[in-house]
Amino acid sequence: MRAIRELGLLSEEPQRVDGCEVVPRDFFIQVVSPRLKSTDARDLVVLRVEVRGEERERPRRIRFDLIDRFDAQCGVTVMMRTTGYSLAVTALMQVDGRIREKGVRTPDEAVPPGPYIDELAARGIRIERTDS
Repeated sequence: MRAIRELGLLSEEPQRVDGCEVVPRDFFIQVVSPRLKSTDARDLVVLRVEVRGEERERPRRIRFDLIDRFDAQCGVTVMMRTTGYSLAVTALMQVDGRIREKGVRTPDEAVPPGPYIDELAARGIRIERTDS
């Protein structure tokens, strides 16, 4: 996505192309969307989040890796699993009191990571943590 953004393909500023005004983002979506839709819903999600910094004046890196695939047994796409299950887990944690923060908060502020990752794992979405 970084390359697509850096190329200006997500810009909403109209550009003149052969005498016509074209919004790069609209053009990009128009061209790419049919290629992203498939009758074969066997998708794949690969996600890596890496945090680098210092702790007690020493370099520290924590990495989270998620690789998940289409659930053929239930017929659920990975995109459904990684977005829908995530939202459902957050809602369940709010209802049962594991999220205690009141008011408007971002997930990283309010959702306790350990229990959240455990709940996703119980649904077959595994997140591996690597510390170094």
